[in-house]
Amino acid sequence: MQPLLPLCLLATAPASQPAAGAPGLSYSYVELGFALIRPDEDRADLGSGVVAEFDDAQAINVAASFSLSETFFVQGGLGVSDQDILLTDGVDVARGQRDERALTLGLGARHPLGNAVDVYAVAGIASVSVDVDFPELDSASDSETGLALELGVRALVTSQLEFQASFARIDVYEATNTFGGTARFYVSDSISLGLSARASEDASALGLGVRFGF
Repeated sequence: MQPLLPLCLLATAPASQPAAGAPGLSYSYVELGFALIRPDEDRADLGSGVVAEFDDAQAINVAASFSLSETFFVQGGLGVSDQDILLTDGVDVARGQRDERALTLGLGARHPLGNAVDVYAVAGIASVSVDVDFPELDSASDSETGLALELGVRALVTSQLEFQASFARIDVYEATNTFGGTARFYVSDSISLGLSARASEDASALGLGVRFGF
């Protein structure tokens, strides 16, 4: 069940800061988003003839970033997700749900390569709580905190269109690498709409978001 965690965590984390002075971009903002997370394997053999079947997970996220200087910034996010699970031994069926809450907090630094291109790095912590509930069987809860690192590049290709590519490593439950990309369209100087795609070793995700700069 843990392969979904890195994508849920990344969904809660706002992207690193864009180049200083670039039109339509802000160092300080809040962002709301929705992500659909699909595990690469939708079935798992739990032994003793029991098979688990996993639906796609849905995540809702809120993130915020605040500039400390032209180089440094802090960012954080909170995401909640849910996923339906079915257990069967070929005769009996039990339906349950997996709920997850992910909190991230990090310190970032950016270095401009031009007027509208940045490379960046963010280091911080990620804390995850997971609840699994099968009304007909049992329930269980777990939580863990670990380190998170993200490296990437951002580019403003026009005054209204921005692209980002990133690599992240998150050490919660198990170390997992994730690659991602985002296209963001600015409808005004302070409001943008984003479409993102991410993939880890065991899951992939598509997300939509709206960002409000201030």
